[in-house]
Amino acid sequence: MYSVVIYFLSLKAFQLKITDINGNTFKNDNGNQLFNQIDKLIVDDKLYLESNISLSSISKLVGKSTQKTSEIINQYAKQNFNDFINTYRIQEAKMKLRDEKNKNYTISTIAFDVGFNSLSSFNSAFKKLEGTTPSVYRKNDIV
Repeated sequence: MYSVVIYFLSLKAFQLKITDINGNTFKNDNGNQLFNQIDKLIVDDKLYLESNISLSSISKLVGKSTQKTSEIINQYAKQNFNDFINTYRIQEAKMKLRDEKNKNYTISTIAFDVGFNSLSSFNSAFKKLEGTTPSVYRKNDIV
């Protein structure tokens, strides 16, 4: 009888695709789904532009602990929360720096527009991600 129950549970596990190739039965990987939910929330609502965005505020929005949210971002984005948010901010800043309509805006104006609280943190994050300063990037990109 015991063998029949084990066989039945194993069959159901394979049918429901809750086992991986290594045979780890009933492994449930919601991490990727949670990361996609976090990423979609941050991108679609442009939460990265808010200067007061925090790990705890994102955690509350997705209904998870700050530890779990941080773990998921670290695992799937391969970077910590601040770098994750700053990546989106820098991408937005690069678009603004390239846009001819924004050529009269100062770099500090663009930095504050994309969610940074200080010019120095913007410059540091920009250089870390792009390997150059925002002013050099702007000068080299605008023709």
